Amino acid sequence: MNLPTNYGNGNAEVKGGALNLNNSAQSSLFFGTNQLIVSDSGTVAGYAYLQSVILQKGGSLTPGNYTSTYPVGSIKVKNSVMASSGSHVNFFIFSAANTSTSRSFLDVGTTLTIDGDINVTMKGYTPKEGDEIILWTASNFVGTPSAVNLPDISEYGLAWDTSELCQPTGKLKVVDALGIQHIPATAQAHVEVYDLNGHFVGRFDAKRKDVALSLRRYGKGTYVLMMTGENEKETIKITVK
Repeated sequence: MNLPTNYGNGNAEVKGGALNLNNSAQSSLFFGTNQLIVSDSGTVAGYAYLQSVILQKGGSLTPGNYTSTYPVGSIKVKNSVMASSGSHVNFFIFSAANTSTSRSFLDVGTTLTIDGDINVTMKGYTPKEGDEIILWTASNFVGTPSAVNLPDISEYGLAWDTSELCQPTGKLKVVDALGIQHIPATAQAHVEVYDLNGHFVGRFDAKRKDVALSLRRYGKGTYVLMMTGENEKETIKITVK
């Protein structure tokens, strides 16, 4: 459902339903210099050029045609996007080509702030190790997303690396599920050790940089290590020779 906007106080407001914008040229500001405020259960989607966007609690920003089964393209913002806690920023991935027709994405002129959740839907995309998908570009990124909800790609033996997501160029990377390294080298980790048949071998605590050395106590062989840091988890495979 497309909703009219309220221009009171110089703002355009969407407080419910879905406003599906359609300006693929993105050559002129859709609402002039009015900032767009999205709140309650409102959703702004499609493709257009906007002055600035504020997502309040319950509001959603969903680049790509809201009514299409192939919602690709971008929402371009001249100034800033601020997504408050309780808001939602949604993306779709169709391939790792990083073109206007391979995914939906944001193009933000100044600062992108996300304190709400980030949700990614994968449609018709078969991930491969080494893939990198850019979800947004901005001059600056601030905030701490409340959650990053990603498709499960474990059936491919792969996992998402989000270490470069909360950056001015927000990038998702596809890695081997046994190769993620999120725990800092000097951080303490609790390590559980399994053999390649999934049998439990033992557990120990060590700094991340010392894990391989500490593993030698179990003798030669190849092990799967499930490590837990303060706020991170990591699974790796190490061979002791």
